[in-house]
Amino acid sequence: MKNYLVLYDIFNTKRAYKIRKYLYKHTTGGQKSALEIPLDEKLSDKLIFKLNSYTKDIDKINIVKIYKNPILLGKASQLNIISNGVIVWK
Repeated sequence: MKNYLVLYDIFNTKRAYKIRKYLYKHTTGGQKSALEIPLDEKLSDKLIFKLNSYTKDIDKINIVKIYKNPILLGKASQLNIISNGVIVWK
């Protein structure tokens, strides 16, 4: 699994609620509209399909793969995800 940053800006309250509710099932942390989510290829495909079904042309969702070591500031900590999806904090 790799970590991804999912950023969204949804222009409808009901759609935003559905998307937030779905994403929070998978997140390891983040803020209201910027979430860190560990994904493998299968879960990535499922997530993209589901999010696409919720969005309209006016909405924005970016899914960004976090490569190597991110820059960590303040209380941020590196997450390690082993193959079975278990998260290990350093």
